[in-house]
Amino acid sequence: MERLEDQHAAWLARTFGRTDYLPLTREDATALAQAGTVIDKYKGTHLFREGEPSDATYVLQEGEVELYRMSGSGRSV
Repeated sequence: MERLEDQHAAWLARTFGRTDYLPLTREDATALAQAGTVIDKYKGTHLFREGEPSDATYVLQEGEVELYRMSGSGRSV
C-alpha cells in the first residue's frame, strides 16, 4: 500500500502538471507532503480570519475557498 505522504506528493505533481515542469523538485514535493497535515473543513468554516497571525500555508486538495475581507462598513467584499 502506498504511504499517505507518497500519495500527497503524487497529487502535488499532478496538480502542477508535468513533473518535468513542476516548480518543485520531486524531493521538494515529497518534503512538502511529509511536512503537511491534511485537514477537512466543512462549508462555511473559516480557515483564518483577517488580522489573525498566520501560522500555516494551505494547499487546497479538493473543493472551493471563498476569500473576502470586511469593509469599514461591515460589508464583505
